[in-house]
Amino acid sequence: MGGVMSSCSHYWDFSVQPGPPRLMLRVTHAPIQDSLGAKCCSLQPGEELAVVKLETLKEYDVLRWRYPTDVNGGVAGKQRKAEGVNGARPSPMVWPPSYRFMVPRRSWRVTVVSSDGDGGMAGQTCVLQMAASPHERSVRNIELDILDAKDASSYAHRFNLQQMHSSDPSATAADAADMPGVRVAAPIGCEVLGSGLQGLIVAGDSCTLAPYVASEVQKFVFDGSEEYCELPQSFFHYAAFASGGREFVCDLQGVEEEDGSFTLIDPCVLRAARPTVTDLINTVMPKPVANASAEPKLGPSPERFDAMHPKCGQMCKAFDPQRRGGQMRNACGPGGIMSAACGLGA
Repeated sequence: MGGVMSSCSHYWDFSVQPGPPRLMLRVTHAPIQDSLGAKCCSLQPGEELAVVKLETLKEYDVLRWRYPTDVNGGVAGKQRKAEGVNGARPSPMVWPPSYRFMVPRRSWRVTVVSSDGDGGMAGQTCVLQMAASPHERSVRNIELDILDAKDASSYAHRFNLQQMHSSDPSATAADAADMPGVRVAAPIGCEVLGSGLQGLIVAGDSCTLAPYVASEVQKFVFDGSEEYCELPQSFFHYAAFASGGREFVCDLQGVEEEDGSFTLIDPCVLRAARPTVTDLINTVMPKPVANASAEPKLGPSPERFDAMHPKCGQMCKAFDPQRRGGQMRNACGPGGIMSAACGLGA
């Protein structure tokens, strides 16, 4: 590892304090393609890069709000309980007990440099994220992080096209790039090759890098207590509507750009559980469930949709005038089991 770090002193040419790189990384996973819904970096699998500047920003603390505790025993959670979303109140939202919603991550603003392909070096600003627990810094978990961003960017691409056609039916895809829209900062997966931050990050750890230059992060769609912002709220509604109520692209956070567009970072996709044989049997012969109303609904549901999206604007009415985004369509019973195949609800 020492050899890896010492061989990279030539990376220091970006007006930062001279010294060895903080981290050396290799890109391992970069499946998201540039589109109307994705903001991608130029790095490809196999490329090596150096992290030459690493900043901990208080303004990035909101990225931890969906997790129940942080690595310091719940300090972020206690701060959130005291201040609430945007200084309002604690969050009432209950998230599924899964990696994407429950495993805390650390986030840093970093400057990374890599070869520009012409014998020189190119630098860019990104957000580096990795699980707070070393045991969770696996390749599989990084792939889950990137999968959510990939699905979110796919919805964003279609949403931006829909908004363009709604305002101008004759417009082309090229015209959409000039209109305010929603884009996801597309993360890439990286392996740590060498670290100058021993005790915090070690060689072999996996992390993500997302092209995000803003020094702040704002919540746009989280639990309904944030200030209403029409474009990201409409995007949330669109994804729910387009998926038939089976997927919610939630925890929408990021920054509003000068042109009115929104760059989102680290969104989560809340997916309906796949139907089981028991679900099919209960559809035909339903059994009463004691205190069913008291059980928290952890997946997509009309109640969660209404809580996160308290009202619709004109953008929503263009694709869902009846406000059906939170309803699972083509379903034949509890859990939204698809009836097109089973024919039970036709």
